[in-house]
Amino acid sequence: MAMPADNLPSTTLAHSTRRKFLTTGLSLCSLPLIGTAAQANTAIIRPVKRIKLLHAHTGEKLHTTFFIEDSYVEESFEEIDFFLRDFRDEAVLEIRRDLIELVSNVHHLLDTEEPLIVNSGYRSPKTNAMLRRRSHGVARNSLHIRGMAIDFHVKGRSVRNVARAARSLKSGGVGEYQGSHFVHMDVGRVRSWYRR
Repeated sequence: MAMPADNLPSTTLAHSTRRKFLTTGLSLCSLPLIGTAAQANTAIIRPVKRIKLLHAHTGEKLHTTFFIEDSYVEESFEEIDFFLRDFRDEAVLEIRRDLIELVSNVHHLLDTEEPLIVNSGYRSPKTNAMLRRRSHGVARNSLHIRGMAIDFHVKGRSVRNVARAARSLKSGGVGEYQGSHFVHMDVGRVRSWYRR
């Protein structure tokens, strides 16, 4: 598992800006409201990008640096793809990089050292069909099947705060699931929904 070096440069978004976002609940005025998911994901410019995850079902942990200065770290994406595999049948799919960027940006906005606790990453068509039989909330053509979606929560942060941070980036779909205590994020079209 790749671990970030201790001497990597710090992020460029001011700590006070993140605090203001969390305490006031207002969207970040400094983030440009731009059209596509790929563009919006670059709204937070950082020389180093990391991802810190804990899997709710397998107990696995991943803390890796996937971007340094102007280059992606390819080995990190292989680790991320495996971590976000369909744990039910061990199927692995290449996860969209813009989704990883989005996850990292939301984590950055939340200003926490706690990992994102993943409920669901990639789902094979077989797993998705099984989940559809159990729940009305699972889409037939779920973006999870295409490596474009993730469901997660963060210790110490409310579902509402996490969803608000995700929506502020205008980078895809954001679903707020209060009863199940998780946020769905994807890099499909920009939209938002709420379920108790």
